[in-house]
Amino acid sequence: MSGDLFKIIDDIPVSPTIHFYRIEPSDIGLRKTLTDIFYSLSQLCWLSHFDGSFLKDSYETRAKGTLNYILNNVLMGSSDKSTGEAGEYIVSELSRQAIVMQKHYSDIPLGELIKQKVAGNPGFDFFTKNLSDVILFAEAKYNSSQNAYGIAMRQINDFINEKKDIADLPDIEKFVGSEACAKVSRGEKGFVAAFAAKNIPTSELLKNIQNNNDFKALSKYQELICVAVNV
Repeated sequence: MSGDLFKIIDDIPVSPTIHFYRIEPSDIGLRKTLTDIFYSLSQLCWLSHFDGSFLKDSYETRAKGTLNYILNNVLMGSSDKSTGEAGEYIVSELSRQAIVMQKHYSDIPLGELIKQKVAGNPGFDFFTKNLSDVILFAEAKYNSSQNAYGIAMRQINDFINEKKDIADLPDIEKFVGSEACAKVSRGEKGFVAAFAAKNIPTSELLKNIQNNNDFKALSKYQELICVAVNV
């Protein structure tokens, strides 16, 4: 499915712990891309990860609440708010899939599908776990008129200060394991800044990102991945 939804046009190791990707959605139209993503999400194939029927039932109930929200308020909406939400879902899901595909990290559903609160849940947008058993907390931002890396990175640092990463652990523990969660409590964690990118050369975009103070603050953690999505 990943190959149908996007292609990776830049794959740049910035340092041993920092990586940059730039991806191009297969269909620039937000609604068409979101429709494809919605179909992919609605399959709920990840539920087979659980043996206990009570866990499947619980996560399915949470996921369907968010899927209903996306269908009724985002896909069928026409306001600026629904367009912004569509863009953010696209940035989130395509970035998540790119990381899973390129780095073979844990394939964990979008945060809004697995958290207790339906859509709009304050906290990180998606999660993955690297090959060193370190959880990466991801924030995705969409802006229709400018590159959104600054907004995404500032939000991540705000969430760190508010301990949103700690608060999200109960919702993702079944996907990542208790040891990975314990590492977060010890300060061992990573982050993903996923953001909408506009018509700017990658070299210039990457230079601007590296000069960003929030980027510099995030660079001290175990891993940082930046994903620019051309929407």
